[in-house]
Amino acid sequence: MVMVVTFFPFLASSTGTLYPGSEFTGSFSGEEVVKALVEVVGANYSSSSSSSSSSSNTVITLADSSPLALLTLQGCGWVCERGTGVVRIPHDNNFTVDDLTPTLTHARTMRKLSSLVTVVLVSEDVEFLVRMGGWAQENRLLVWWTRLVVVTRLPMPHLHALISSSWTYSMMNALVVNVEDSKLIFSFQEGEVKVTALPFPPYWDEVEEGRYSGTDYFMLAALAKALNFTISVLPTANWGQVTAKVQERESFLATVIYAVFPQRLEEYDYTYMFEYASHAFCMSKPALKPQWQSMYYPLQDQVWASTLALIIIVPLVFLMVVRVDGSCSGDSDGWVVIGVVGTLLAQNLPRGMMAGGPSMRVLVAFWLVFAFILGVAYRGNLTASLTAPKYPTRIESLSQLVASGAIVTMPPYGAQFRDFFTESESSDFQSLGERVKIVPTALSGIQESTTLKQAHMEARRYLEWVIAQKFTRVDGSTRLYVARENVFPGLSAWPIPHDAPYKPNIDRSIMAVREGGLYEKWSMDVIGEARRVSRAKQQGSQGQGQGQGEIAAGTEANLGVKALTIQHLQGPLLLLVLTLGFSFIAFLIEVVMGKYCSCTSPIPQQH
Repeated sequence: MVMVVTFFPFLASSTGTLYPGSEFTGSFSGEEVVKALVEVVGANYSSSSSSSSSSSNTVITLADSSPLALLTLQGCGWVCERGTGVVRIPHDNNFTVDDLTPTLTHARTMRKLSSLVTVVLVSEDVEFLVRMGGWAQENRLLVWWTRLVVVTRLPMPHLHALISSSWTYSMMNALVVNVEDSKLIFSFQEGEVKVTALPFPPYWDEVEEGRYSGTDYFMLAALAKALNFTISVLPTANWGQVTAKVQERESFLATVIYAVFPQRLEEYDYTYMFEYASHAFCMSKPALKPQWQSMYYPLQDQVWASTLALIIIVPLVFLMVVRVDGSCSGDSDGWVVIGVVGTLLAQNLPRGMMAGGPSMRVLVAFWLVFAFILGVAYRGNLTASLTAPKYPTRIESLSQLVASGAIVTMPPYGAQFRDFFTESESSDFQSLGERVKIVPTALSGIQESTTLKQAHMEARRYLEWVIAQKFTRVDGSTRLYVARENVFPGLSAWPIPHDAPYKPNIDRSIMAVREGGLYEKWSMDVIGEARRVSRAKQQGSQGQGQGQGEIAAGTEANLGVKALTIQHLQGPLLLLVLTLGFSFIAFLIEVVMGKYCSCTSPIPQQH
């Protein structure tokens, strides 16, 4: 004869009738579980004690070290004065029946000396309960009038299998109390759950009429499958209506992330905060420095100044050595200067510079070494600056954004963020709140940031998706960048009505999705798909409009091969043009001076 009692200790108290051989599901508090257990196993203790003074009532408790066993033993302490023997058995795989035989023998002796014996077996382990059932049968611990109470916490299929497979639990006078600590699984019974949302990629987007995509939609679909409901998206015109219908309880929840603000908590509640939708800002990438200065960038100002000083000093030293050695005439002053400057430009040495003495040759050798090192360094840096130009420093943090004085655009719901910034105690946030400019749509604000010196602030994932979808070139480069640092770490969740009875089940399902890594996986898939689609569209349009030659050029660019353009060589070309101009001016001056000198010179007299 078996009685199975299932307790739910987290619910309010209720009563029910226990029938032998049946199952009963009741609702009790945690303390009431233990008290109800003792009342069941010792209901006639007082009557037995009053009717026969010679009779003794005994409770033998066998328990392992599980949390349920500790809770039960603490709760049963108030009946210890009636005669209770407690044996705690180590929960160890090496624990054998030989180790337990003395204990069970002593318990059997107590059973023989008592007229009313109740054995309480407490464990959460199926294997432990199977062992104890077999050991009790072998050592004859139980007889028909001995009552066995099994307190456990097992799934019902496991509990049924345990009872049906054991003689002790199925044939003896046994009561099984199954304490379940898991909450009841709420089910919508395939009902229609009304939600509100507006397109906010990559979280929520409408692919076509009645079909949706995005990370939040994928999670909502997973919740619908787990909690057994169908999704019905209510039409909304703006973001205000999305939360207004939740507040009015027309919508069960808004399935697009909302930042958690204290002001919003007064209007509606939030689900489990599953997304750190940190707000960041995007700006246009800084323009490269003018390419006509490319010949100047490879060396710093100090190096250029030192080189110019050496060009002035070294020829003077050469001339002094030439004068001292007396190896050259005064007509050699010009080729000395030309030789010093020519070596810097990888030109050959004039033959006259090597005709001097040892001091002249030592000076020439040191100058050649210096010219070689300087020339190699300059040409290497020049090549690097032309092929891999260095961009100016970007604005990457809130403090840099405030210091730059740039305007920050936000969509209409950014008014709440602006109020939050202005009410903050941070000086950076206050300055940011004063510069927030509300624009009709997020896309228009991002478009303005490409042409004007201003930033647009949104959730980081949204900015990454829009840039990947709308502002990515065929070669994968973009005109915009997202700042490295976040403006503020924004905890976000779904708005839900206050005191919604289904909130715990929604929270538990969201937590399972988040901890399983599915939300991050969906986000990466959505953004990656946006990049792929954008690149395919641009390649298709480029192929139709520019022909096969342009496609080949685009393929070459995608492979990383980049040819130098006229912009890269602006510096040398401008220098050549300036040199030709100065040469032409010098030529004109020479021609004019030659004619003037020939006209003013006296005519020689003939004798």
